[in-house]
Amino acid sequence: MRQPNTYQLTPLLPPAIREAMWDGLRREYSPELFLQARELADTSDRPNHYDTIEALLRSIDRFGLLAVRGATTTIAALQRANPMRHVGYIITLLRNESIDPVNDRKGKRVIRTERRTEARKVGFRNHGSPPKGKALDRYFTNFLLHCLFEGCIMRA
Repeated sequence: MRQPNTYQLTPLLPPAIREAMWDGLRREYSPELFLQARELADTSDRPNHYDTIEALLRSIDRFGLLAVRGATTTIAALQRANPMRHVGYIITLLRNESIDPVNDRKGKRVIRTERRTEARKVGFRNHGSPPKGKALDRYFTNFLLHCLFEGCIMRA
């Protein structure tokens, strides 16, 4: 017979400690930004959770208020029971839709794409194993066409 599930309740924070945590966020960021983050958190599934507010404040600091407001309106259009109404999805939307000024993620993607394209031009040597089957036929066909048009093959 299977063992029953065990659950552990998370302890409730005393109101004084909770208020001290909120005051810490108000001091670290401005009180106006704190209130705006609280308003934006109403669209998520945990509007009064400390981690949600902190993540929204960091996102506002990193991406700007307009971008965060746009991402929260995107998830606000979802139904209340939708699991994507989470602050993690807001951050994902922000990372995918805008250029991250700190990490410049889209710039790195472009560089990686260019490197892959250059590696494909060179051949299979940079990828490790040689192509097999239909990929091998395609590789040699492309190689022969390249040589034919570039004048590598002597015409009789």
